[in-house]
Amino acid sequence: MDTHVDALERRALAFCLAARLTAWPDDETWRSARALAEGLADGDDAERRLAGLVDGLADAGREAEYVELFECGQARVPIHETEYGRMRGMSKGNELADIAGFYAAFGMDRADGSAARQMHDHLAVELEFYGTLLAREAALAGSGEAEGVEIVSDARRKFLTDHLGRLAPAVAAQAKVKDSAAWGPVFEAASRLVLDECRRTQVTPAPLDYFPGDDEADEMCCGGAVSPTPRA
Repeated sequence: MDTHVDALERRALAFCLAARLTAWPDDETWRSARALAEGLADGDDAERRLAGLVDGLADAGREAEYVELFECGQARVPIHETEYGRMRGMSKGNELADIAGFYAAFGMDRADGSAARQMHDHLAVELEFYGTLLAREAALAGSGEAEGVEIVSDARRKFLTDHLGRLAPAVAAQAKVKDSAAWGPVFEAASRLVLDECRRTQVTPAPLDYFPGDDEADEMCCGGAVSPTPRA
């Protein structure tokens, strides 16, 4: 297999694995994560680091800590992109529309089912979308479709610059995440994967800051939102 195509496919696996590891940690998620990790045994450092985290996260109580970190209360860590930024209340609609535009352009819809819990701007959804772009570019490159490759490559750079390349490091940098023995290494590995991708594609996203003092009314804990998935 062409080494460039092989590298794209392996990176696609890594981003999809990062998406599973940062999503709601139910049994279905872990079964999928284990299957993806098996394909990264020969990956680079960032890819192997992610794969090596899967088994260690299978301990009892992982759901409770995830809820405490990201789902409930004033001290929760924001894991949605539109919860960051000084003017987030005013810009949220535009940001969500821009993210949704990326998904729609590449044939992604909202999915039904209890496993699809995240909103468009959730870190796990953005990671999975980027993995989908890598997989699509690999398929186009393998079939020699240069124009399609350029379109997808351009979309990847823009999505990293405007969204994922800003969000992943911001979540990993939050003190509660860094202090978590279970989840800190996961989000650090996901951030490193994204930052490596930024360097590879030569983009420099602007930092994304969180201002907890600007919070609007607390949102209630819920798991009813759904995430976009590729159409068959």
